[in-house]
Amino acid sequence: MMLIRTCVLACLVGAAAFAASLDADMAGALDNSVDSDSLVISIKQIRPRKRQRLETETLLSVSTRSSGVSFSVKLDRGNKKIVFETQKEKKHLDVESLADTRMINSLVLVLDQRKPATEVQVYLDCILEGKLHLDFNLLHLFKKDPKFIVLRERRYIMELDSETSVQEILKRLKCDPHDQMLSQNTGEDEEEEDNLRTRESRGDIPIFHDCDDNLLVKTINKLIGVVNRLQEELEAQRTETNNLRQLLEQCDICKPGEGY
Repeated sequence: MMLIRTCVLACLVGAAAFAASLDADMAGALDNSVDSDSLVISIKQIRPRKRQRLETETLLSVSTRSSGVSFSVKLDRGNKKIVFETQKEKKHLDVESLADTRMINSLVLVLDQRKPATEVQVYLDCILEGKLHLDFNLLHLFKKDPKFIVLRERRYIMELDSETSVQEILKRLKCDPHDQMLSQNTGEDEEEEDNLRTRESRGDIPIFHDCDDNLLVKTINKLIGVVNRLQEELEAQRTETNNLRQLLEQCDICKPGEGY
């Protein structure tokens, strides 16, 4: 009992460091689904902090009640990285489109646990930004103590799904069908690149290098996604400018030659 109280107290102190709070519902959902082949964590409406800080922002932290094993997901806007961390390892995915002032409408993390090393796919605003392989399996990491303490930012909407396709999640998030197609094509390109690297490792198969069409298509798809986001941001700024102009036109004090 004393050990549990100490662990909870430590988690509360850690929560104060990144303005998070305990989430019993998320902990229960994780208890029920951690042994699934795949887990999907979706986070919506990640607003930039009003005060710019240099440290990373912890979106989610999961720990066990007795063993103290932990897993966390962090957002590093300054270095344009999404970080995955345990006590034994720290890995990150570079996301060039991640900016200090950018509003993230959705962040989807797909954890594939069918292999000894968990594979994580990262979708930012409906676009597949990439994937990485962790040195652990989340199921194996927590199987000895499947009673979780979950800390997370309450400012964001967070959901956990298991055995659900990523396309279904993207559809629920109301992603544009074109963006979903880009994500699917990009995922297929990365899978093909993995297969190519596997074939290149075999010395009995000659490889003739030519123009990398897959890389070209992937780059064009990402460029289209960036242009679409820029258009949305430009439209939002245009709307704000029009609203401000209307307010100024209706302001009697602001008119030349009137007021004081």
